[in-house]
Amino acid sequence: MQLQNLIQTEMESNQISDPCIAHLDADFKNGILSVKQEMVKIKVDTRLGMIKVRGITKFVKNATIDIQRILGEFSKATAVKELVQWMYCVQGSNSFQAFELRINMQLENSFKVDNNGILKMPGKDDFFDFSKAEGYFKNSVVEIFRVDKQKSYPRNWRPMKRENWLNVDVPENSDEYRKIQSEFLKSGALIKAVVRLQRIQNRCQYVQFQAKCQEVKTELDARRINVPPTRLLFHGTSSVMSDKICKEGFNRSYAGKNGIRYGQGMYFAGNSAYCHDYAKPDDNNFRRMFLAEVATGEYAPERGNESMITPPVRNPSSKTDSYHSVVDNPQSPEIFVVFKDACAYPHYLLTYI
Repeated sequence: MQLQNLIQTEMESNQISDPCIAHLDADFKNGILSVKQEMVKIKVDTRLGMIKVRGITKFVKNATIDIQRILGEFSKATAVKELVQWMYCVQGSNSFQAFELRINMQLENSFKVDNNGILKMPGKDDFFDFSKAEGYFKNSVVEIFRVDKQKSYPRNWRPMKRENWLNVDVPENSDEYRKIQSEFLKSGALIKAVVRLQRIQNRCQYVQFQAKCQEVKTELDARRINVPPTRLLFHGTSSVMSDKICKEGFNRSYAGKNGIRYGQGMYFAGNSAYCHDYAKPDDNNFRRMFLAEVATGEYAPERGNESMITPPVRNPSSKTDSYHSVVDNPQSPEIFVVFKDACAYPHYLLTYI
């Protein structure tokens, strides 16, 4: 009885509350539950963001210190993930997966020390060679990629090594495929069947486009005009021209390929059916059409005409204060014409019949 009372007096309960507990991944949660202290019970409640530690006072204090250390590591790993995500792909596969938090942090910390070095994982056969962008992970040879989230590239882009340009097939069973296919089909009664949908990843062109978007947005804000700086529009073209656009971006020197009725610029339409006739079939009868983001900004109040090589000026006293685009019908525009190469980015290329 005396022994039991002594044990009771030496028992202590401690409660750790931290918002990060609600977001613990399996690895860090298991790390907390495996804290080795005698006669200590640990319960992690991610729903309430709480950890309860109960046992002999001395050991509870030691366990609490260890748990706080693990929570600190988790917070650091989460902060790293906000900036950088390391990905891996088993050789021969196109399936990319994100490394878990702890490994992601270890990779980034090691990469910062020596971006051509080798990281060997303690107690495992796993290793990663930064100079070759490959490694051995979970009994497989893998390629590794570093995604810098501070860059302005879209989050859904496939990781790229040293390529500047990449066409990526979008899986048919993905939400991305269904969403983009719907954009094409809802105004494209002439599209009988989709053959292929590709995402265009062109680093150089995308950065230039983002800069142009920011320029247009700044000008709209200064003018206090409440219109969208960009629009998602369609552009039909030939097989040869589609390859050039993917690699080099839209180019106003191509003006005239699809007519210059509303100006000598690059033409885009809000209706994919309109672009069908310009999507010239190849030898296999396949046609090609882009879904592009276009910096249309403030369009001119009068209809464009074939003599225009730039948008008209807004203010006759300022030759640099111009509209951003011209249209076919200012009251209800369907066709948009822009005159600078960086004004459009080809996000997706649809091949269809």
